[in-house]
This record gives sequence, structure tokens and C-alpha cells, in this order.
Amino acid sequence: MIGFCRRLAGRDKAFTKSQCLDYIETAHRDKIYPIVTCRMKYDGQINVARLIEAVRLSSVIVPEIRYAYNYGRGCFVDAGFTASDVVQTGKEQFEQGWKWDFSKSTQLKLLVCDGEFTAGISHLLCDGNGFLQYLYLLAALYDGAKPDKTICNRRDISPLLDGIKVQSVTEQEKHGKNSPTLSLQTDNSTESYFCLSTQIGAADMTAIHAKAKSKGATLNDVFLTAYARVLSNLLDTDTVLLPCPADLRRFKNNNALTIANMTGMYKVAVEIQPNHAFEATLAQVQIEMHLQKERRRCFSGIRLLCLTYNKLPLQLMTWLIKKNRTTFPLSYTNIGVIDSRRLSLNGITITDCFFTGSYRYPPDFQLSISTFQNICTLNCTLLGGHERKEIGRKILNLVKLELQAWVVN
Repeated sequence: MIGFCRRLAGRDKAFTKSQCLDYIETAHRDKIYPIVTCRMKYDGQINVARLIEAVRLSSVIVPEIRYAYNYGRGCFVDAGFTASDVVQTGKEQFEQGWKWDFSKSTQLKLLVCDGEFTAGISHLLCDGNGFLQYLYLLAALYDGAKPDKTICNRRDISPLLDGIKVQSVTEQEKHGKNSPTLSLQTDNSTESYFCLSTQIGAADMTAIHAKAKSKGATLNDVFLTAYARVLSNLLDTDTVLLPCPADLRRFKNNNALTIANMTGMYKVAVEIQPNHAFEATLAQVQIEMHLQKERRRCFSGIRLLCLTYNKLPLQLMTWLIKKNRTTFPLSYTNIGVIDSRRLSLNGITITDCFFTGSYRYPPDFQLSISTFQNICTLNCTLLGGHERKEIGRKILNLVKLELQAWVVN
């Protein structure tokens, strides 16, 4: 009888418990479709059989890519899917009916079309940096690298918390908490999934990077500044509160494979007065980011989440996360630089590549940024209708214009 019950519950199958930061994505499924994608255009031909074999070899190191997610138990379960279930071929675009249920399919999907390759992974399994690590691994195996049996994927967030002391909120962060919640009120249609993008060319990116360096600013500071200024103008407000994701891996200097969710969050309140030039907003963002990084504010709340996860019922965890780790109606993510040397496949030339964040349900909006071969792609992934598309295009173009105007002034 015990054996029968165990089989019925599926507990005889291989499984991996999710980690606390994985569950944040699970808890907010009413606000987002939790998927990260990488989209490439290429010249040449991808060998599908070789790609399937590379997926199979990578699943020895990261078995969860072919597992299903059990929402009731909070774990990834081996449901019998193989590498062949991961790889698809066809001519349809990614958004056209390619949304899938992570509880009934694999966490990874690869779509090979003529000249286009799209990889999508469940955000329940990993963040953008983790996905990038996986794609580097997949590319190496596709190109004939032998699997390193000593490599294991580390998903536990707790080692990153050792020695980390989170200090008090900054005055700007405290002020931001009292700001009204702003959102882009558009139609609430859930007509279709779509991705919009615009690019900043290599010459402009070189100029932006040089000017940022001369001001002692990071590119992330510059992007965040431009985005905040655009939102301030669109929403007619003098304070914009934005979450700025932080890769927690950077606080531990190691080269371990971490295909997992290891992203913390800075909460950046940006004040923009009508007479403020770009330089004034940028200086404010620089100071605030510096203070929050010094105080390790991106780790805020994670230790408590780590201590309580798997000890409280999942329904209670969902309530706690929604109460204390809310999603922002207006958000931002910067994947950073995609290394074209590591993300290369024999027999093809990648001509364009960018990452997206999770799909946002109305009225939420997220700006996503990534850079490949010094070409920066600004994009958003949304669910909605025509009005949502128009406001999405407008924001992307305005952020691009804000950056280009700053360089020439």
C-alpha cells in the first residue's frame, strides 16, 4: 500500500526541490508568464541531430531542463521527457502558440527555424545569467566539447549569503516607498503574446560607453537614467520607483556553474524635476546605486526567505512573497554583454542576438536590455492588444532617443 501511494504521488521519480528564489517567480504567475528567451538570427544551417545530442549531454549536468514542474510540491520532477522533446523545428514565429505549461512539459524549449533560433527557459528554473551560462554550456557541447564529469550545477543560494550584512535603507529608498504606485494604463486585452525591440548600433554604443566612463558611470546607470526620464515624462510625475536587478553571484568570486535564480533587487527612486538635464538625473542615480551596493541592499529579505522556504506550507509562502516581494508595475532588467566567443555554433554565423525578460500582463511593463557584439537591443515582452504594442514601441524609441541625445549634447 505504501509503495502504491508513493508511485501515485510520483515520489519514486527523480526530482529536484526548487530554491527560495525560484518560488518568487511561481508566486507571481498572475502578473507574469515566467520565461526568459534568447533570440538569434544566423547564416548557415543548424544540425538538429547534433543539437539534440548537446541537449542530452547538458541534461546530465542540468537534468531539470527536461523535467516538469510540480506546483503542488514545489519541485522539478522527471516526467519521462527526453532531449528530443526539447528541440522543435518549424517556420512559425515564437509567439504564435508557443506558450507552454511548465507543469506538463520541459523547462527548456529550443525552436530552430530557417535563419532564426529561439531558446526559451522557465524562469522557475533560472534567471537571465543562469540561462546565459546554460547556453554557453550547450554551445560548447554542440561544438564537440567533452562533458566534464567534475562539473555540477549549484542551485543553493545560501552560500552566497555567508558574510553578507544588509545595512539600512538609504534616504532615497525610504522616500521612494512613499511614492504612489504608477503603471501604464492601457487596454486590458490579453489578445496575444508579442516581443518588441529596437537597437542601438555599435558606433552609438561606443560613444555612450566612452561618455559614461568619462562621468564615472556604468552603462547600467545610464540605461536606468534614460528609462526613468522617459517614464517621468510619460506619466507626468517627478518620482519614478524602479527595481534594478542585481546578480548576486558577483559577490562571490568563483567560476561555479550556477544555472539557478540568484538575482536580488535594488529599489531605485529617481527624482526628475522639469528643469533637470540628463546629467543631473544620472548623478543622482550614480550616488543612489553606489550607496545601495555598499549597503548590500540587493540581499534585503533573502536570508529570511531562505530560512522559511521549505519550512512553511507553499500557500503561506505564496502569501508572504506577495506581501513582501511584490512585483513592480514598471520594471527593468539588464542581462549585460553576451559573449559572442562563447555563444558560437560550428557551421553558422550569428548575426543578431538578444535576451528578453518575462512576459508582463496588462498593465505592467518591463524594459529589457542586452548587448551582443557591441550592438545593444532594447526590448519588451508583453501580453495584450494594439494599444499595448503602441505604448511599448513608444517607450523603446524614446529611451533610445534619450540616450542618443545625451551623447551628442
